[in-house]
Amino acid sequence: MNLELFHFFNNLAQTSPFTQVLVIFLATHLATIALVFTFGFLVFSIVPRHIRKREIFFTRKVYTIIRERVSRNRAFALTLILSPLVSWVLVKILKALIHFPRPHISIMDFSPLFFYGSFESFPSGHAVIFASLATAMTLYHRKIGLVYILVAILIGISRIAAGIHFPVDVLAGYAIGVFLTLAIYYSVEQSERPSRVKI
Repeated sequence: MNLELFHFFNNLAQTSPFTQVLVIFLATHLATIALVFTFGFLVFSIVPRHIRKREIFFTRKVYTIIRERVSRNRAFALTLILSPLVSWVLVKILKALIHFPRPHISIMDFSPLFFYGSFESFPSGHAVIFASLATAMTLYHRKIGLVYILVAILIGISRIAAGIHFPVDVLAGYAIGVFLTLAIYYSVEQSERPSRVKI
């Protein structure tokens, strides 16, 4: 089933030059765009609107307001930052331990749409990171989280179609990202609860 799905998506990507370019874009540049948007959304969720519009210089008043805003949104910020960060570290450790070959190494006479790495196929780092971001966003901002879920799916499928990951790599990445983010979310919410009660 793993190989059948891999060849199915890869054959779809090879149907025309347009699909090849599209898959390469989704597998590489979409991740960068999503990360830039995530950083911007995090900043805009912390910095109040009237400061973004009127205040130019970083004054003590601005610092005080931002600090209060961060305190209110601390659980969201911590979950959104810690989830992909911890996921990335865990993925690096797993890749080094498992040392699983990528498709162009394990399948004879196969060439991916672009070459990326060698023996670090499992689990997919992109799938782990964007599954964690999608889960974190969904927990705090459901509508935006749905967009991130779509982005995570597109990135995962495109990296299979590009021939640099097997489906099992991506599915395992999704599972790790989701469960790890849920664990971080509940830990953060639990640690934040006493301070909220005091306020």
